[in-house]
Amino acid sequence: MNIFICEAWQPFPYSEYGGVTLVIAEDIEQCAEIILHRANEFEQDAFGSSLAEMVNGTVKNAKMYPLTGTHAPGVVYEFIT
Repeated sequence: MNIFICEAWQPFPYSEYGGVTLVIAEDIEQCAEIILHRANEFEQDAFGSSLAEMVNGTVKNAKMYPLTGTHAPGVVYEFIT
């Protein structure tokens, strides 16, 4: 497992600033799936088909660090202004 530090600027109307999401995942694809799965209805409506593109760009630029031990995949921390 790896931990991904995903930093992203969030465009209006969700936010005009940014945030960070820490995700434990096996690989980049699983990280993107986890973030997309957490998207709420408002985000899906606001961004439509561009939501997946935004998430994939964020994950592609994420810093990734390997973890030792056993960890379940998922979001472990999120801060969005």
